Amino acid sequence: MRLGVFGGRFDPPHLGHLLASTHAIEQLSLDSLWFMPAAAPPHKPTVASAEARYAMLLLASIRQSISFVSRLELDRASLVSNTSVGNTSVGNTSSRNISFSNSLPNNNPNNNNNNYGVRLFVGAPIASLASGPLTSESE
Repeated sequence: MRLGVFGGRFDPPHLGHLLASTHAIEQLSLDSLWFMPAAAPPHKPTVASAEARYAMLLLASIRQSISFVSRLELDRASLVSNTSVGNTSVGNTSSRNISFSNSLPNNNPNNNNNNYGVRLFVGAPIASLASGPLTSESE
């Protein structure tokens, strides 16, 4: 199974996000694509709350049959901070999809072979901050 994880602020989700996700599905031959909204993006504050961004993503992605909007990052952030997920940050915890994405294969009940691959992709604001490859080894 080839899983794509599209992490970002999604504040708000827009046509560019949908076009990028459609392109990724086609070019990477993905079996499933997860949108993963960041609870507290480290690069700039959000306008909409995490719950509002999650709801907007649900509506925006409804026509992509293999897409799923994940709450993993949102739920992880609220568990870590013991506070509600707000508009800018969760305590001192910022969301870093790349760190959390390492645990994704373990959350898939169908992961019983080595054919499972996770592809993480992010928007231009995060990609422009990278000084090297966006891999878990570079953190």
